[in-house]
Amino acid sequence: MFEELPCSVRQELLNHVLASRHFAHAGVLKRVLAYLCERSWQPGGRPPKEYEIAVAAMRRPASFDPATNPVVRVTISQIRRRLESFFRSEGAHLNYRLEIIRGRYEVRVKRSTSRASAGDGPLQTFWNGFRGDAASTLIVYTEPLFFTDRQGCYVRHWQVNRAPGGLRDLTTRAPALAGLALEPTYHYLSAGEVRCLLSLSRYLAELRVPADFRNLRHLAEGELPHNHVILLGSPRTNPLLDQLQQGLPMQVTATSVALPGPRSLCDQRLAGPSKDLLRCWAVLTRFRNPTTGSIILLIGANHGAAIEGAGQALTVESGMAALLAATEAQFGRAEEGFQALLEVRVDEWQGSITQVRVAETAVLQGLGKGSGARRVAV
Repeated sequence: MFEELPCSVRQELLNHVLASRHFAHAGVLKRVLAYLCERSWQPGGRPPKEYEIAVAAMRRPASFDPATNPVVRVTISQIRRRLESFFRSEGAHLNYRLEIIRGRYEVRVKRSTSRASAGDGPLQTFWNGFRGDAASTLIVYTEPLFFTDRQGCYVRHWQVNRAPGGLRDLTTRAPALAGLALEPTYHYLSAGEVRCLLSLSRYLAELRVPADFRNLRHLAEGELPHNHVILLGSPRTNPLLDQLQQGLPMQVTATSVALPGPRSLCDQRLAGPSKDLLRCWAVLTRFRNPTTGSIILLIGANHGAAIEGAGQALTVESGMAALLAATEAQFGRAEEGFQALLEVRVDEWQGSITQVRVAETAVLQGLGKGSGARRVAV
């Protein structure tokens, strides 16, 4: 049943939710949830309309038309799913929970009836292999190669990512830059990759799984075989990811995702009232090192938002439930692993993920001798 609680108790509950990993990198969802709570908890207030939510909380222009743009309804659905995931995991110990009433944009406080452990469910099933043994977990990332004139100008080309010979390749592809005094520098990280790194590190910390970050350029020889490894990025900038996916059914290439068939998928803009919606693709691959038994998890994509979306799927209960249902695999006992193609939709103007969907899966029932997944003795 719903209860009326002191304002301080409701605000503390909201703060718990907003600070959780389920909402950590979702600025728009945070603003909308906070706005709904503010309007719902005002004495004598009324639930806001779609237009009010769009303009006041989502910073849409005054010309916004809810009849032709469903972004508010999509956003509320995302918030509902994340609230359910939070109260099944991180917030399972709390006495109260937040719910958005169906059919109206109103937030109410309800007494919790479940005391499930935060470790129960699909997430625990997936991550169990990373727990309880002597191996640590390495999260390995890369930075894209930029060029700078040391006067404030930074440029890059997505096809140029190796420092040796990189400047020559850059000026060949972009002749207009030939007159600048440029030198290579590793200066930036993709925002989506950083958010994925943070999501993974927060969740592994909750599980008390020892994890360390490592730049691929600083990876020591022999580190991979004796550690669980989470390798993320694009094959454009991450040659090890490119190597390990060779011979597998799904592969991220420099321009697309190659699928059996042969088929391929490219990131693309979506038709609709907003020109900022993008559909991009990520490939999750999990297998065991055939020599040491340690787990290798690859998160490959060519757009940072796709990597961020994959991080959500791997650390949020609802996302992992969908992944588990789609693969029909017992991750904790899988000997050779699986692949999953994720469709990620992102509003680039808002900087928010609007959907993560499992589009296709493949079970790895025997990695061929030529497979890069066999060559993990780095």
